[in-house]
Amino acid sequence: MKLKRILPLPAALHLFSLLMLATGQTQIPASTLTKPGENWVWQKAGDVPGLNNISGMLIDPQDDNIWYVVSIDSGLYVTRDGGAHWVHAIKGRGLDAEGLQIDPANPNIVYAAVWDKLYKSQDRGISWSIVYTCPEYIRSVLVSKIDGGIYLGPQTETSSTPGIYKSVDGGLHFILHPFGVGTPHMICWDIVEDAGNNILYVPVELADHPQPYNPPLFRSLDGGASWQNIAFTNWHAQKMGIDERNGAVYFLVEGGSLYRSGDRGVNWKLLNNQQLFYFMIDPKHPGRMFGAASHEQGPRGAWMSENSGRAFAPLGLDDLRVTAAAINGDGSRLFASTWGDGLWT
Repeated sequence: MKLKRILPLPAALHLFSLLMLATGQTQIPASTLTKPGENWVWQKAGDVPGLNNISGMLIDPQDDNIWYVVSIDSGLYVTRDGGAHWVHAIKGRGLDAEGLQIDPANPNIVYAAVWDKLYKSQDRGISWSIVYTCPEYIRSVLVSKIDGGIYLGPQTETSSTPGIYKSVDGGLHFILHPFGVGTPHMICWDIVEDAGNNILYVPVELADHPQPYNPPLFRSLDGGASWQNIAFTNWHAQKMGIDERNGAVYFLVEGGSLYRSGDRGVNWKLLNNQQLFYFMIDPKHPGRMFGAASHEQGPRGAWMSENSGRAFAPLGLDDLRVTAAAINGDGSRLFASTWGDGLWT
């Protein structure tokens, strides 16, 4: 199976810029803020032994000392003492940051996707077992806040039926819910849930990039049983997000603009053209977002918006390729994973 590297290439950014110009999209200044309103100081959080290229991480919502770190090259690492000691918990190829999820109802339960295998831990990452082998490579995982269902977003091939896999029994059995399209070579980069309105969103990249390039954006109003294509732009997202206060949904174009919809994906507004590859809504301060830029050439570092994504200001780590952000349970500590320089907090 030919898999796409999760970190971007400059050519993709150039193509994106050409597409924006061709479609007449307005170019909005990256930021109108000169600096964040608080004094943010970064410190090295320690290195994972043998691993500097980190694609993402999660922090236990109740125990700041338990961190889960993933690499697309080396699998899953776990520390239980704030980074002093590490266990290489799952060894294997192809573990993406989106393939790691803590059960929102029970932080003892953690799911991790390694290649086509879904692993489950019921003791906060001490032990792991394979609960399901997916017919395709798993690109994203979501645990529903509504019914506890587990969703898997695959990367499909020519022989595959594009869709989402769902389990309602803790991962023992999965059922494929097709998107209803015949387009092959789909990469389901993210799955997000608007729990307040019972809506799922799945941004999809077409891995073979047919021309013209019109990747779908799928929405389900019935827990994944059926899907609608609500695509509004001709480039894909690797990351989406939900403001749980009002159900506003955010769509971050890969390496480019951030959009928001306040009417469940019917209409979209361009907020900025910051050129990020990752963003996270602060659960304690929903108007605040953290962004990450991991360009090989061009913008790097950590970023922050204090006005719901309309503008981002640099937050430090300027020379580092920041791949993702995470925040602890009480919102007092921010973490950043990097490609090439380990973890920062």
